[in-house]
Amino acid sequence: MEIRSDKKYRVVHNPWDKTERDVEAEEISHSLADTGGIESQSVIRQVACHCGCIKPPGGFCSSCQGIICVDCFARCDGCSRPVGPCCDNLIQDENLRTIRLCKECSNTLKRRNASKSFLRLISHPFVLLISLFIQIEE
Repeated sequence: MEIRSDKKYRVVHNPWDKTERDVEAEEISHSLADTGGIESQSVIRQVACHCGCIKPPGGFCSSCQGIICVDCFARCDGCSRPVGPCCDNLIQDENLRTIRLCKECSNTLKRRNASKSFLRLISHPFVLLISLFIQIEE
């Protein structure tokens, strides 16, 4: 026969969508034993982070609003917004450094590179034509 129960929840506040999410729950129940004493039973449930780790939360991903653990939490090198491992894009820049970008910054970079290569493709015949008449000295 249960005589008392306690429930404790640990929550984190998501600044992106203004909600709270449970990261840990503890349930304690006290009951009378057959021998006349009091028995206590405690159950602790820890929620896995969106990255798949069972570690303390480090923050929320700005793209998917998932909870990211302290080890997987990172920031976008373009806009400095928090980004998780499921939403980041690792790209090598001109200096062969690996940079971490969120989806928005990655799409912007891809569009910029695509427009540069398109302009090079269109301007190439004109450059060849002009090079027939003008000699560039180095």
